[in-house]
Amino acid sequence: MKLVDELLRNKYDNIYFYCHNLGGYVVVFIITVLLEYNALHKDKQYKINPVLRDDKILKITISKNINGKVKSFSI
Repeated sequence: MKLVDELLRNKYDNIYFYCHNLGGYVVVFIITVLLEYNALHKDKQYKINPVLRDDKILKITISKNINGKVKSFSI
């Protein structure tokens, strides 16, 4: 989760990161890890917002409330 928290810093707020083959392969690992973390940490949840087309994820936005402010980034 250190990588995700690093990407939620002010410097990267509302920025897009590009990932080759996100919808076909990589996103499965990202979502799995985030959902497992959310299941164990009810007080520090990540919000996951995917954008789909033809059953493939085109974009995923990950956000979290940090010190009262919502930080996010998109892949």
